[in-house]
Amino acid sequence: MSLTVRAKVAFAAEMPPGVAHGEGPRPRLSGDTVTLHGPRPDDDTYQPGGKRRVELIVNGVVAAQREVPADGKVHELSFTVTVKRSSWVGLRHFPQLHTNPVDVIVGGRPIRASRNSAEWCAACVEQLWRSRGKAIAEKERQEAHQAFQKAIEQYRKIAAEAPAGS
Repeated sequence: MSLTVRAKVAFAAEMPPGVAHGEGPRPRLSGDTVTLHGPRPDDDTYQPGGKRRVELIVNGVVAAQREVPADGKVHELSFTVTVKRSSWVGLRHFPQLHTNPVDVIVGGRPIRASRNSAEWCAACVEQLWRSRGKAIAEKERQEAHQAFQKAIEQYRKIAAEAPAGS
């Protein structure tokens, strides 16, 4: 299925670091946030004009991108991609912000974007039960355990239905 996404975007000619990277001192983080967002400048000067990258994201992966001048003017964008299976789609201004995802359903099939993501969700629910299960009132614990197990099973089912290597 061919999908066309259209958007109008505008970026200020100057951007204060607080807008680009959050208010206050910028922590030096490790892990996925740094990898995802890339390096930041070490000074607190305004970031002048230049260009901003807008990306079309399909199931967490960049499917297309455009460079847009940061000149305070509205720019119309259009992305056309082929979507072969049900997916979530969003736009991202790298690295600062992104839209909410939009579900694209193909052939009535559910979205199965990432096996790794579904397995991560199952592991999180398992960890929550290990760390919090004993704090649940005794009379509610059995029912809560069943609800946790149901969630874990559902995430494992989603993982099994997701394409390999995703």
